[in-house]
Amino acid sequence: MRPEILKSNRLNKIARTGSPGFTLLELIVVIAVIGTILAIVFPRISNVGERRLHSDSARVSSLLVYLSEAATTKKVYYRARFDLDKELIRIESSKDGEEYAEETEGAFKGITLSDGVSIEDVVLSGLGRVNTGEVAVVMQPFGNAEPFVIHFKGGDDFLTLSFNPYTGRSSIEEGYV
Repeated sequence: MRPEILKSNRLNKIARTGSPGFTLLELIVVIAVIGTILAIVFPRISNVGERRLHSDSARVSSLLVYLSEAATTKKVYYRARFDLDKELIRIESSKDGEEYAEETEGAFKGITLSDGVSIEDVVLSGLGRVNTGEVAVVMQPFGNAEPFVIHFKGGDDFLTLSFNPYTGRSSIEEGYV
């Protein structure tokens, strides 16, 4: 008879206090913890596209500087082909500057841009602004290439890469310059 009394006391206690569950204080603590985690993580998630934009423009900048230096030291012509529709850059080389073959060596393989990053246009003094199709820039052994500008777009952000073949240097600026 004793077990029945305990059981009925327990049922009476549940009936008096409501259903067994979480208290208001426990729910507030859980919501506060979730809110704090979201406040920390959300800004980092939204900056992923901006980081990709900066990373890709830096990779292209490094590749162009490397090509310029390699053309001078190896006495080889290098052609960087920017495919604006496929978002990739291919590298080709030539000993005489007339017949080019695609490079397969690690550093010269070229670059495929990250998702969400595109080349808005390439500006050359001889061709003007090119924003579709392909455009090629030749790095010559004697540094006779022309300066050019590449505009990268990632979401609503732009970065401008300016390359000066006379110095073999490039610069990256925020915005569409």
